[in-house]
Amino acid sequence: MTTRSRIAGLSTFAALAACAVLAAPASANTTVMGSALTLPYQGGVCNNNCLSVQLTQVGGNSPNPLTSPANGVVTSWAVRTGDPDALYTLRILTPFVNNAYVSTTSVRAPAPVPAGTVDSIITYPVATTVPIKFGQAIGVLQTNGGGAGADVGLPQNTTNGVTTNVISNNFNGTFLDGLGATFLPDQQHELLLQATIKFCKVPNLVGQKPAAAQAPLTAADCGTARIVRKPVKKKRKRGKILRTAPAADVTAAPGTAVKIIVGVKKKKKKK
Repeated sequence: MTTRSRIAGLSTFAALAACAVLAAPASANTTVMGSALTLPYQGGVCNNNCLSVQLTQVGGNSPNPLTSPANGVVTSWAVRTGDPDALYTLRILTPFVNNAYVSTTSVRAPAPVPAGTVDSIITYPVATTVPIKFGQAIGVLQTNGGGAGADVGLPQNTTNGVTTNVISNNFNGTFLDGLGATFLPDQQHELLLQATIKFCKVPNLVGQKPAAAQAPLTAADCGTARIVRKPVKKKRKRGKILRTAPAADVTAAPGTAVKIIVGVKKKKKKK
């Protein structure tokens, strides 16, 4: 497939924050986002120093979400590639408007793709904490090698040779974390990029006694329970958890401390 170069304008955007409830994780404390990495590698879409981000996938052929469904940390990432000597850098990107993204974090692979690689899935464990927020996307910057090695040719639903389904966006060149860029859509390729995310999903503790709170928090990869006492009139609410902060079902980074608001008897006012 012919290698193509995409050029787009560069501009600065303010960083965005995101926080939301998890929809449907793969397990209690991990989820996978991005490509399922089931399609074969078939060539690149842009030249060196090209950053690509997944936009959508033809036919919904990947079970994984294309933006993070949780607030958490990236524990590993993977590409499917056949581009020896390519060096990949994972980028955490916040969608801004239309096809614009703001970069927050960069994680370079420890080594280039080994010589002789034809079509392989290469997984890169993350040595340091890499935060990711709900709704953020993952992109891959490729340097060295012959093309954007994490891309795959996927011609489907074509009319006169032009694919009607946009699958990935490309930006020719790199830009610093904290800055943004506008990507141009590539209508012939799926980006073979995947990330595993670990998170704390706050369990529903309302109505339970404080002594029983820590076990489910630990099982959900959350941190220490911090008790906050709140005077209440109703006797049945005393000694029980009224609510939590973050609230039940909200996701956060693993180890996040959770406040548990416990009902206590109101003190009588002194006369």
